[in-house]
Amino acid sequence: MKEQSKLAQIEKEMIRYKVKILGLSGIRWPDQGEISTSNNNILLYSGNPAGEHGVGIIIEKTLRKSLLIWKPVSNRIISARLNSKVKKITIVQCYAPTETATAEVKDEFYEQLTSVLSSVPKSDILLLTGDFNAKVGSVKTWPTIGLRGTGTRNNNGERLRDIAEQHGLVIGGTIFPHKEIPKYTWVSPDGRTKNQIDHICIAQRWVKSLTDVRTGRGPDAKSDHMFLTADIKIKLAAKRVTEGSRLKRLDVRKLRTEATKQEFVPSVQQKISRRQNLNQKLTQDIYRQSGEEVLGTVNHQKKEWISDETWAAIEQRRIIRQQLLISNDPTLKDSHSSICRKIKKMARKDKRKFYNDIARDAQIAAEQNNARLLHRKKDILSNKNHRKLRPIKDKNGSLLTSTQEQLRRWKDYFAETNTHVQNTELEDQEPNIREDPTIERGAPTIREIVEAIKKLNSIEQRELMAFLQSCLKQEKLQQPTH
Repeated sequence: MKEQSKLAQIEKEMIRYKVKILGLSGIRWPDQGEISTSNNNILLYSGNPAGEHGVGIIIEKTLRKSLLIWKPVSNRIISARLNSKVKKITIVQCYAPTETATAEVKDEFYEQLTSVLSSVPKSDILLLTGDFNAKVGSVKTWPTIGLRGTGTRNNNGERLRDIAEQHGLVIGGTIFPHKEIPKYTWVSPDGRTKNQIDHICIAQRWVKSLTDVRTGRGPDAKSDHMFLTADIKIKLAAKRVTEGSRLKRLDVRKLRTEATKQEFVPSVQQKISRRQNLNQKLTQDIYRQSGEEVLGTVNHQKKEWISDETWAAIEQRRIIRQQLLISNDPTLKDSHSSICRKIKKMARKDKRKFYNDIARDAQIAAEQNNARLLHRKKDILSNKNHRKLRPIKDKNGSLLTSTQEQLRRWKDYFAETNTHVQNTELEDQEPNIREDPTIERGAPTIREIVEAIKKLNSIEQRELMAFLQSCLKQEKLQQPTH
């Protein structure tokens, strides 16, 4: 996920295969947070300051209102709770230690995972997903493991089976009849070793809602893991949006052109002349209607910075990868490695071009005295335009990820900062101001004034000169005439 354009590639595969919720393992992003992507999807992620391991969940934009609360547990575990028309759904995304990790590291991870699963309400539909590095095998341990698994069970597989039995989960990849190829979730770089180590588990009482679990060989985002998908028939419920909140912002920038003004003003005048007994509400409706007809609304879609040539190369890499899965040809391996390097270079080049174009637009905006556009471009160049919805923290520094907790925290914060003194006697008292002996109380010298003016920016200098000129004018007016 650190590679440029990787998130855009993943989102394109989500659109191609109509994936609503996607779990990510090994994203290697530092810290925790919540961001809105270029496609208006929500990405929840959890990591550590060093950017080790890392997990995340992408929620498709049509379901973003279904998100109730999420919790970044560690750099290996993240959970999210969503609303549905049946029950609440809790998704726990994991990135387990490898088979060669020490027993202490494994024990710490599974103890933490057990604590998270135990805190999930019993009425919720529980989904446990992620890269467990666990081979569960095909030995039936009903109702946790079916006969449709593959491989030989290892130590991580035993640990996953135990935690699934403890919390009443079914490992979905072991209960559906598929050939061996759709079962493999990981392929080694040489193409010889294949394993089923990624899993999707669901609560036993809701196992009938799970209609299929299999890997997709078509999706490609340059990963040695396959795209593991699950079909679940549960309707998610979003909060109902009122009509008033659906109004889009008008594109008032078009009013800068004279032709648009000449079209907009007569449209408003004509509508006003047809009405009688106008009030504020009717006037607003007239301006709104004329604005939608003449100006249109602003499209908030972010500009795509990846060029068509780069997307074509990504599509070519996907085709080569599909051929490589069928035939272990050394020529195809070389072609795949070559095009991966090519895509990296093309993505970096597209990114540089994107920022150079923004810098050019900012320069043109500055020359045209377009302050709004200039500040907008400046925010993009300074990386402030990335819509980061990082959760706020409580007094102890813990993240608050639910809307109610955040609103309660804001209420307490403003109550603390906006406290008013009720006792009028305190207001009448003289303030006890301590003088700083290091500050000189005499009049500033001309040199000190010049040095202070030099430290001001150009806008502040202009404002200061305008203020001084107004003071001089007032002083001249107050002088007596002879």
